[in-house]
Amino acid sequence: MTTQYTPQAEEEKTRYSMHNILCAEKIYGDNFQSLVNNAKVQSLCERLRMQPNMDVLEIGSGLGGSAFYLAQQYQANVLGFDYSSAMVELSTERLQQLNLSNVAFQQADITTAELKANAFDLIWTVDCFLYISGKQAVWDKFYKTLKPKGQVLMVDYCGNADDSSDEFKNYTETCGYHMQDIPSYAKSLKAAGFTDVIAEDITPELVRGFETTKDRLLKNAADFLQFFNQDELERLVDRWEKKRQFCQEGHLKWGLFIANK
Repeated sequence: MTTQYTPQAEEEKTRYSMHNILCAEKIYGDNFQSLVNNAKVQSLCERLRMQPNMDVLEIGSGLGGSAFYLAQQYQANVLGFDYSSAMVELSTERLQQLNLSNVAFQQADITTAELKANAFDLIWTVDCFLYISGKQAVWDKFYKTLKPKGQVLMVDYCGNADDSSDEFKNYTETCGYHMQDIPSYAKSLKAAGFTDVIAEDITPELVRGFETTKDRLLKNAADFLQFFNQDELERLVDRWEKKRQFCQEGHLKWGLFIANK
């Protein structure tokens, strides 16, 4: 199977329009597009062998929140890839405002991008690979581009190998998702040559994040509606509720993966 980003459904495409990116940032916080904020970035770093001046490749760099944190707190040299041109445009604007010389953003498809061998100490990616089919070829590329003793840190949406829900299957097909179960992610990383693979189910964090974010949004709805409209607010709440339901039913999971070269 050819490795590629799956063409996304219209709902997924419009989600990454300039307008909707700014809408999501209003909810998740400056320079972020997901439940992974500065506090979560730091907690993830505490699981890694972080050193000053590391060379980091981030896949799905979004508005740059993680990249800026790594650059400022660890003096990392960060190259961020994102498939969305709007994300890259906005993150580059933020970068100029911060005047950081050790961060760069590039519009790129990791499945086709050419990467130098032994170039990075760390590959960092959050909520990105659910869109990619044929993940094994990307893990092989990761292994080659990491320096000896390099690491991969990945947080991603995962499915359930025993899933039998037609509703969930229809949801993933409509959105163009390609989700593996957590053990399959770990197995495929090992097949690429990675060792000491850690694979953790952190779905309870995801559910709490959905609930906290929804409650905060509804509490501050008046502020949100100064910039966006009621339909957008309701669409966000409905999206979170659907994902929360799938999590509680055991169909949707959030996986944390760390692997060493």
